[in-house]
Amino acid sequence: MNNGLILLNTQQAFEHIKFDWYFAGKPLSWVAVIATAILVIIGVILIIYGIHNYDDDALAFGVVFTIVAIGIMIFTLIHEVNKTYPQYQVTITEKTNMKEFYEKYDVIKQDGMIFTIRDKDYKERDYE
Repeated sequence: MNNGLILLNTQQAFEHIKFDWYFAGKPLSWVAVIATAILVIIGVILIIYGIHNYDDDALAFGVVFTIVAIGIMIFTLIHEVNKTYPQYQVTITEKTNMKEFYEKYDVIKQDGMIFTIRDKDYKERDYE
């Protein structure tokens, strides 16, 4: 590192950015889609049967199956999006310009003379 800093360690950190909706295409996701389709079909059949035959139990089970199917799809499609960025463990020397240091880095933690820092503009940078 420059500015009189001695780099001791670099580690990856992450920050939650948002939740995003998408289909991951993994095997478990496909199982969830198939299970959801089956539950919706059974639910609709039970709802139609319950309405035509005045069967409250069939109607209730149909609604429950449909609600469970919707819940499975929500958990299958929603994913957390995180921003990964590096954190640095550094020590400072007498050559370190502390004004420039604090302008360029956020100090996350300090243990004696060891600072854990990150770039101030880490949200705008693309580290990948």
